[in-house]
Amino acid sequence: MKFLLPVTFLITCLFNSKVEARWKPKIGTTWNYVLNDDLGFDVAKETAEVVDIDYETSTEVINKLHKKNISVICYFSVGTFEDFRDDADDFLAIKDLVRDPYVEWEGEYWLDYRVKGLKNLIEKHGYLTEPSKWENPLTVKDTIDYAIWLAETAHKKNLSIGLKNIPGTIDKLGSYFDFAINESCVNFDECYLYENFLKSGKPVFGVTYYGLTAENKERLCRNLYGLPISMIIKENRELYQDVIFFNGKETCGKNFDTGL
Repeated sequence: MKFLLPVTFLITCLFNSKVEARWKPKIGTTWNYVLNDDLGFDVAKETAEVVDIDYETSTEVINKLHKKNISVICYFSVGTFEDFRDDADDFLAIKDLVRDPYVEWEGEYWLDYRVKGLKNLIEKHGYLTEPSKWENPLTVKDTIDYAIWLAETAHKKNLSIGLKNIPGTIDKLGSYFDFAINESCVNFDECYLYENFLKSGKPVFGVTYYGLTAENKERLCRNLYGLPISMIIKENRELYQDVIFFNGKETCGKNFDTGL
């Protein structure tokens, strides 16, 4: 490797008010990923066992989901700054914390999570960028250290925590996290990186974008053979509530090995 690239790092924390022990989801648990609710989240039609929603979702919606025995994952980014959040000014007030734009999503910017003061903000509520833009770019070790701190902090508060994306670190970080979430591992042929994590009994929640096309079917069948990743398919990247639950035997044939 010629150089170490900065890391896009996002985590997911889960709050489950019905139990005292920390929630530990099981492999095979169905899930849904709903970050865009401008159409209105319909609790009545939700059939997944776990729903990953934005941390600013109303308490009313969360309580309704809990009453249906649906666990709720609270999504927020700890590796990027989002300029539309209520606490945006708190991030901007810390010198050199908010850096250049994250080109994948409008309104997001890279964070230098080594800067003093960020951890206090996180407690209150990557690989993809050019390292030459920073005089002192983030390293994989920086990310590992930060991720471990996040996991230990969540567990001290009796919260479950999941590692989102960066599958190349899963073998180093898997023991610290309770579950994992991945976007598009079938498109990058990297689902296999979760094999050891799955063997440890921890679930992986996956999402594939742009529908159950012929190309996506081929990728899903090839990448998920023998891997019990709980995979869903979304029609686009808007992340509305509508979802397709991947069924390997229905999509790929009766000889498909689900890994379960």
